[in-house]
Amino acid sequence: MSLRACQFTRFNRAASCLLFLTGLFCGERARSSDVLQLRSEDELIAVLRSGAAEQQALACKELAIRGGPRSCPELAKLLADVQLASWARIALEAIPHPAADAALRESVSKLDGQLAVGVINSIGKRRDRGAVALLAVCLDYDDPDADVASAAAIALGRIATPAAMSALRSALATASDRVLPAVADGYLLCADHHLKSAEYAQAIQIYDEVRATSVPLPQQLAATYGAILSRQEAGVPLLLEQLHASDQQFFRLGLLLIREINSPRVTPALLEDLASFSGDRAALILLAISERNESGVPEQVFAAARSGDLRTRGAAIDFIGLRGDQQHLDALLEIAAEGDAELNQRSLAAIARLPGEPIDQLLISEISAAQGPNLLNLIDAMGRRRTNATAELCQFLESADASIRSATLQALGESVSAGELNVLIRAVTSPRSPEDAELASHSLIVAASRMADPDACAAEIAAALVPAPPAAKVRLMQALSAVGGQKALEAIAGAMQESEELQDAGSRLLGEWMSVEAAPVLLAQVTAATNNKYQVRALRGYIRLARQFDMSAEERAEMCRRALELANRPEEQALVLAILTRYPDPEMLKIAVSAKSNPTIRKAAEQAIEQIVAALGRTPEVIAIVSGVEQTQK
Repeated sequence: MSLRACQFTRFNRAASCLLFLTGLFCGERARSSDVLQLRSEDELIAVLRSGAAEQQALACKELAIRGGPRSCPELAKLLADVQLASWARIALEAIPHPAADAALRESVSKLDGQLAVGVINSIGKRRDRGAVALLAVCLDYDDPDADVASAAAIALGRIATPAAMSALRSALATASDRVLPAVADGYLLCADHHLKSAEYAQAIQIYDEVRATSVPLPQQLAATYGAILSRQEAGVPLLLEQLHASDQQFFRLGLLLIREINSPRVTPALLEDLASFSGDRAALILLAISERNESGVPEQVFAAARSGDLRTRGAAIDFIGLRGDQQHLDALLEIAAEGDAELNQRSLAAIARLPGEPIDQLLISEISAAQGPNLLNLIDAMGRRRTNATAELCQFLESADASIRSATLQALGESVSAGELNVLIRAVTSPRSPEDAELASHSLIVAASRMADPDACAAEIAAALVPAPPAAKVRLMQALSAVGGQKALEAIAGAMQESEELQDAGSRLLGEWMSVEAAPVLLAQVTAATNNKYQVRALRGYIRLARQFDMSAEERAEMCRRALELANRPEEQALVLAILTRYPDPEMLKIAVSAKSNPTIRKAAEQAIEQIVAALGRTPEVIAIVSGVEQTQK
């Protein structure tokens, strides 16, 4: 929504919502009664004269479709009824006949307060030119009828005839403080009408008149917005004035207009003046220019990226990332190597956004001769871009410099293809140092998580699991957990049989598994584990799956039943009972009732039964489940 659209409706939004809700209430009653089944206008008019309120409301709704001039006098009588006024206005607004206009006009002098406001709003919606003189009189109202005057101002703005504009122009100089904002809004609606009709001179005149008046800030902003937009190219000096304004709201208005004015003069003018800005303002202006529907990187932006205020440089670098190409690569690499951490990261991020395969080829061609910070930046950039250069990167895995090996492992994690996963698997199983092992493990997880075929990926990692050293086995199991799927589950379950260390690692990974397919493996671990710690961990993982993941009611009930049978500690038993109350159904109720036979959790089971019964209702089936099991127990 434009700034202008946000301004003109604020004064009567509360009144409109109140009337709408009143009408909605009447409408619901009318629909629920299902009494009125009339189709002719005469029958509907008869209901307006003698029907109940809910029938009258429904008749108004029907007359919005079927009404004609004969309905208008009867509808006008309801405009003084607080409950039915909004329904009558809906009908009068829709009837395409001058009689509806006449009925609304005649009602204005008979009403006051919000009822009068509603009728004036309807006149505005119908753009009744014949009501201009009447509305002009209403503009002179003041306390306690300032709302009526404000509504009249908006209605005149919607009508937007020369006479309506003249009335608003006069009121702009004489209106009270309470009415002035609405008068300005109405007058600005007239300007918007001219702008939409490409009558720019008339629009500019009105916008400038409002700007020259002491109207509140929202109207000042709206008038300035329109004055610049209607001038287009000629509005650039006024746009620059807003960008230099001390008030931040006018500055933000300028930023908005940078993006909206469709003129080739905007960007050159802004860049010519760029040196007069600094810090956040210069950065925000560059961001706004970068989002215009233009291409290329102007020389001023390129120069701003290479020297000057750090915030301005950062914004210029971002600009190059959005609209640059291969000719800017070397400059970005030079900036990245300067030593400033923020500029380094922004330059590398910009390189990552540069479009096209030529950028990747340039990075590959430069990496063989690069050294020091430049080499690190090239490796980082290739990883960010996911440049397919595994062969070129692998040479640096043997570097004596730990920082180069670290950057290479990270880049490979982002860039290796499915057929090259073995590079990272070898880095995990045969690392140069413990630190490299940790980095390689993380990179393998990153790479494995993005592979298109999880089962094939899991099979390759699982094949390396058997001959791997013990420490590497744990890291490979972590990668399998990131991949997920049945093959990964089977590989982890098999590795857990080898040692207590792997059982420990595997039980942790299975306990955090992100799909219900881990349930059988966890259940097997509960029954097979010799260490109580691992049994508890596996059981808790099993319970977590039953609590968190989608499955059929029968499957969940069976899991809860099995978990309760295997749980020998109150802590896990309580977790199962919580699942029963979270997914209440008859099967869950049966499990809860059966749990009462365990004295340790009898009280908790009774509370679960109460909650499930409350959720299901005391139906015959529910009563039978509770009483039947209790009798069996007795």
